[in-house]
Amino acid sequence: MGAPKILSICWLMVCPTPCFLNFPPEYFGGFDEADLHELLGLMDKNYIGWVEYLAPLVIGVNNSEALTSELSSSFCSTDPVIAKSFARATFFSDYREILNQVRHPTLIFQSDNDVLAAKSVGDYMHNKIQNSAIEIIQAKGRYLHMTHPEKIAPLLIKYVNEEELG
Repeated sequence: MGAPKILSICWLMVCPTPCFLNFPPEYFGGFDEADLHELLGLMDKNYIGWVEYLAPLVIGVNNSEALTSELSSSFCSTDPVIAKSFARATFFSDYREILNQVRHPTLIFQSDNDVLAAKSVGDYMHNKIQNSAIEIIQAKGRYLHMTHPEKIAPLLIKYVNEEELG
C-alpha cells in the first residue's frame, strides 16, 4: 500500500447562472426584472400554484412525473416565507463580476433546454471561469443530476480522472 492519494479540488456546476436578470446587450440571464417580480408575486398570491407551475418547468416537462412530484413535495415542505426570501435572493443576485476569480478546475453541465438559464448562460460562465470545461447535455430542465444521472456520472468521472492525471 502506497501513500494515500490526495485529490485536488474541482467544482461541479449543474445548470448554473451568475445572474437571472437580463442586461442587454452584453448579458441575457433569462428574465426582465418585471418578470421576476411577477413570479415572486405569484408566490404571495398562491404558493401551491407557484409550485405547480414551476416544478414541471424546472425538472423538464418530458421527465418523469415521479421526479416532478418529488421536486414539488420538496418545494411544498419549505416554509413559503423562507422560500420567497430564498427566491428573491437567488433571482436578484448578480455574481458575474467574480467569475474570473474562480481558480479551481470547474466542470459545467448545461442543459440544452433549461427554462431558467439558457445555453448561452452556461457558455458565458465557461468563457469567464478560467480552467473550466462545459458539457452540453441534450435534455430539458435544470436538475440534470436527477433527470439524467446516466449522462452526468460518466462525464463527471472522466473529468475528475483527467484532472487528477493532469
